[in-house]
Amino acid sequence: MPTVVRANVGFSTELNLGSGFFGGWNTTLDYIYSEFRNPLNLVDLSQAVNPARGLNGYTIDGRPLYSTIDLLATGCTGRLTDPGSPPVFTGINAACFSGSRGGELMLTNQKGYRSHVASFLLSKTFGGGLVTSGGSSYLSFGYAYTNSHDRRNMYNSTAGSNYGQTAAFDRQNPEASPGFYQSKHNITFSANLKNEFVSDYATALGFTFVARAGRPYSLTFTGNNVFNP
Repeated sequence: MPTVVRANVGFSTELNLGSGFFGGWNTTLDYIYSEFRNPLNLVDLSQAVNPARGLNGYTIDGRPLYSTIDLLATGCTGRLTDPGSPPVFTGINAACFSGSRGGELMLTNQKGYRSHVASFLLSKTFGGGLVTSGGSSYLSFGYAYTNSHDRRNMYNSTAGSNYGQTAAFDRQNPEASPGFYQSKHNITFSANLKNEFVSDYATALGFTFVARAGRPYSLTFTGNNVFNP
C-alpha cells in the first residue's frame, strides 16, 4: 500500500530591524519533509530485455533494450518469476520473442523517494495610505525552495499514457527524478495599497509579482511506438 510519511516544522516571529519601515515585519519560516513509501508503478509484462539486441540486450551506456515477449509461444522456455519493478524473467530464449503482443500493463509498487520544501515569508501592514493619511498599505515578500522527486508520473487518465509518457533510463523501472510539477525556486512579491481620497471610501490598488526557475525537463530518444517491437 503506498504511504507518505510527512513532517513539518514552522517558526513565526516579528522582526524588528529598527524603527519606521524596518520595524514590525511578520516573519514566517516553514519546512516540510515527505517520504513516499511503496509508490505506484506500471510495468509491461509483455516486454523483456532481448539479448539479441545491442550489447547482450543493453546499449553502450547501460540502457535496457526491450522486445515483445510471448511466454506461450512454441519453443519458449521463459518464465515470469517476479512481476515487480522491473519484472524478472528466467529461461528466456529466442523463441520467446516471436510474438507481437504488447501493452500488458500491471499496476505494482516501486522503491520510494523523498521531497523537501522550505519557504520564507516577510510581510507588514502599514497604517495610512501611500498618498492620503487614510487607508493602509500591505507588502509581502516570499521565497520557496522545492526539491521533490517522482518515479512514474501518474498524471494521465489511462494506464498506457502513464506508462509511455514518463522519461526514464529504464521505462520498466524508472529512477527517482525531479518531480513533474516542481519549480525549484519560487519568488513572490505582492502589495495592496489603500487610499481614502474621500473620507470612509477606500480606493485599493493591488498587484503581485511571481518568478519561477528550475522547472524540470528531459531529452529523450524518439520512437514510432510506446511499446517496443
